Amino acid sequence: MTFRTPQFHRFIKPVKGSLQLWRLMASLIICIAIWVIFAKTIKTLFFSHLENSALATGNSPAGMIYILSSFLGLMFALLLVARLHNRSFKSFFGSSCGFINYFAYSFLYCVIYCSIFTVTIIMITGNIVTQNLSVSNWSMYLIIALPLLFIQVTAEELFFRGYLVQQLATRYNSTLIWMVLPSIGFGLAHYDPQNYGKASLLIVGILTVYGMVAIDLTRRTGNIAAAIGIHLSNNIFTILILGNTSKFSGLSLFIVPTFLENEENLKVILISEFLFIILVWYTLVRSFRGL
Repeated sequence: MTFRTPQFHRFIKPVKGSLQLWRLMASLIICIAIWVIFAKTIKTLFFSHLENSALATGNSPAGMIYILSSFLGLMFALLLVARLHNRSFKSFFGSSCGFINYFAYSFLYCVIYCSIFTVTIIMITGNIVTQNLSVSNWSMYLIIALPLLFIQVTAEELFFRGYLVQQLATRYNSTLIWMVLPSIGFGLAHYDPQNYGKASLLIVGILTVYGMVAIDLTRRTGNIAAAIGIHLSNNIFTILILGNTSKFSGLSLFIVPTFLENEENLKVILISEFLFIILVWYTLVRSFRGL
């Protein structure tokens, strides 16, 4: 199998004039610094009345809105990074060819599979689903939550599957560097032993696998549309529809008890997540052949 597809060559082509290592290191510092500064600024201006624990866990509507809003800082940082590299911000997305189709197919297939896997997991584990927000309140929150969620997903994909992959793939030939390394970084960015306990490393592993699948789809299509579609669909389900009591449930219509205390439930959920990722990848690879 050829890992460097023609589409992938077009995807990384904009980097050619700015592949210096110092630009990459400076960009990483810029992204982290601006993201942190922006998060602290909006916390001071708009969320100072909330405790740090409420903001960190996102288990209240305001806390979850704060977390999602913080990704505006990463988006702004990426705009500056584009200037540093003398390239357009649009180039981080990749080719516009088939972008809408790749996004739509990925989003819709993921919605279908998310629905099936969610119902199956609830039936197997016996978890009790309870309503977290009234439908009227939830609907009002959606007005701000959906745009912020789209920004959060897009910012992460631009950084991990767009910018990092383009820079690393242009400089290094090894897939261990441009496919595996950003995926591990994405997984580790979600490492949270305080809230997830013994499941933290397993969650990192699952998200690392997702990262590699998202990069593989980017490699095949020449843009990050599929990655955005999968990521958005998954986050709509886990953040806005059916949350978990351990973290990020503030805007969820329904919630289920945390699964971390029950090892059997944890195994079922993590195995299901892995199968879900592989099934979505397989379905999309076959579907994209006809596009």
